[in-house]
Amino acid sequence: MLRVAAVLLALLLSACVATRPALPPSSTMIQSVEDQKRDIAVRRNRGEIFFADAARQQYAVQKANYSLTPNEERFWAESIANASLVDSRRITPQEFHNRVRVLYARYVTGA
Repeated sequence: MLRVAAVLLALLLSACVATRPALPPSSTMIQSVEDQKRDIAVRRNRGEIFFADAARQQYAVQKANYSLTPNEERFWAESIANASLVDSRRITPQEFHNRVRVLYARYVTGA
């Protein structure tokens, strides 16, 4: 009887623990989230923040609001790595944008 009570108490307490609701897939394209990412890109393009910082900020916004697939995680990891190359002047901003387009097609749209 004591064991049953302990199990019931454990089940009751576990039901009280707050769980985060499931996030929507990134294909949902929530406008406010996309606006945040665009605003970060604008600041990056004005030279207000480094490319890698902007990519990390955009990734954080994306991850906080969407359920990312493993391929989308790879896209972001490679995008951040390429953004660091811009900051170290090993590639141009234009080359970065070209690479990101290719990565997006490969990992996100599956083209």
